[in-house]
Amino acid sequence: MGTPAFELIAGLMGTLEYFQWLAAETGCSGDRRQLFEGAYAAMGKHEDALSEQLLAGLVAMPGLTMKAQAR
Repeated sequence: MGTPAFELIAGLMGTLEYFQWLAAETGCSGDRRQLFEGAYAAMGKHEDALSEQLLAGLVAMPGLTMKAQAR
């Protein structure tokens, strides 16, 4: 079996705590599953906003041609 991966356990616990914090910060409530779903939804919304900013900046660059946009 070997030595337990203590750093993995600590990292996982920190990740779970962050998800719960993010869910609470974005107004989610409910059981653990609902909190994690809310956290993932908040992360997705934030990533979408960042992607929009990135694409707008790229399109505004002179000489840059966008061949296709992700769906």
